[in-house]
Amino acid sequence: MNSIKYFFGKGEYDDVLTCLSTTKVNSYKTSSLPLAQFWRPSKSLDKFISKLKKEQGIDISTFEAYFEYPTECLKENVRLQYSKPSMTDLMLMNKSFQIAIEGKYTEYSESHYETIKEWNRDNEVHKNKIKENWFSYLKDCQATNKTELIEDIPYQFLHRTASACFKCENRIPVLVYQLFYDDENKEKEEQFVKELEKWAGMLGLSEKIKFLVFEVKITNIDIVEKKYKGARSDLFLIMKELKDEPIFEFDWNTIRIRNITSKSNE
Repeated sequence: MNSIKYFFGKGEYDDVLTCLSTTKVNSYKTSSLPLAQFWRPSKSLDKFISKLKKEQGIDISTFEAYFEYPTECLKENVRLQYSKPSMTDLMLMNKSFQIAIEGKYTEYSESHYETIKEWNRDNEVHKNKIKENWFSYLKDCQATNKTELIEDIPYQFLHRTASACFKCENRIPVLVYQLFYDDENKEKEEQFVKELEKWAGMLGLSEKIKFLVFEVKITNIDIVEKKYKGARSDLFLIMKELKDEPIFEFDWNTIRIRNITSKSNE
């Protein structure tokens, strides 16, 4: 079993689930639910961690896992006025890697991702300062600064990427979009991967940051719907009570790890 320390509560996985039960959950398909279950200690997770090392050279056999990890928009260690922290769904850290994971399930097909231009439609001074500050976090992770394209990048993608790069010190920054899908929305998931490739290219990411996509199939969503259709954040507590009995079943054998980094420089 790999060595994992969890943070969002007292440091144990069950404590994380208790804390997550206080967060906003729109439905049983909200991505934070399968994400929390995926990263619980298990033999299947151990095999995935081995796969990640073999395919991408990322060794997280020992790491600390921080759920709902905040990255403040700081300038000279002072939070910029009106700024809000970027809340990474899951941040994994060890001596070698800093991995910011953004989970998506129905969100990629049901949400509109506000571009920087839309977010700052009034060209407000404080928003310009916030935007520039997020970009300052990326200075070592951009091969090119494609200024003419930057305004069309989703604002969320900007600060999520910045979070992966912030205060890495000697660690390698890794941005991960962990996409859950089922038979019904696989096509939309594929379309979203193409959007991610486009955004990474527009941002001009360099090889100093790894940008990966984990594609994870949920095989029992029909059963989950029948059992838990009306459930929301209380599913985290149910997950805690069930312990080793999963709510979501993943097809661990078909998980795909895509490296988007190289395509961003094409």
